[in-house]
Amino acid sequence: MNITQHAKERYTERIIGKDTKADINLYIQENDEKIKDNLNKMMAYGKCIYSGTSCTNKGQSVDVYVKDTWILLVDNKYENLITLYKADLNVGDDFNKEYVDRMLDKLEEAKVNKEKVAEEVRSKCEEMRQTVQSNMTEIANYRNYIKALENQNESYNTIISTMQIDNLKAEQEVKDIVNKLVNKKEF
Repeated sequence: MNITQHAKERYTERIIGKDTKADINLYIQENDEKIKDNLNKMMAYGKCIYSGTSCTNKGQSVDVYVKDTWILLVDNKYENLITLYKADLNVGDDFNKEYVDRMLDKLEEAKVNKEKVAEEVRSKCEEMRQTVQSNMTEIANYRNYIKALENQNESYNTIISTMQIDNLKAEQEVKDIVNKLVNKKEF
């Protein structure tokens, strides 16, 4: 695991207790391998509680590790330990540990609920996809039925036109007979 300079500085400041920039940099220079080793051990013995998009780092993809009351953030794209900090509510280590443990319990419950909700959503979506498919089949059937009715109407309109011609012929025949009867000729 790559350890960023920022993570080394936070380790030196927050765990070792160095508070000036000069003291922090000197300690890092003298103990670089020890810092890397200790941070890697914190991750190895810690628990990855989350992998995903970070709300605090502009959508960056991170892994969040917890070791006792320490939180470690890892950029999982580049495999860099970004930073670390202590969950500290300023009420003592025992209470901080209890707080972290309870939050981890809540997190596990939330993960279980997330899976339950995801399964319900998958199930409902599948049900709706089947309904959509059934509707598409029914729509296709109705379109075929509509096309058949349109073809039938077209045939009836052709017959109606033909019948109108027959009507006109019959009317013309009557006129022709009347004209013959009255000896009138049409030109």
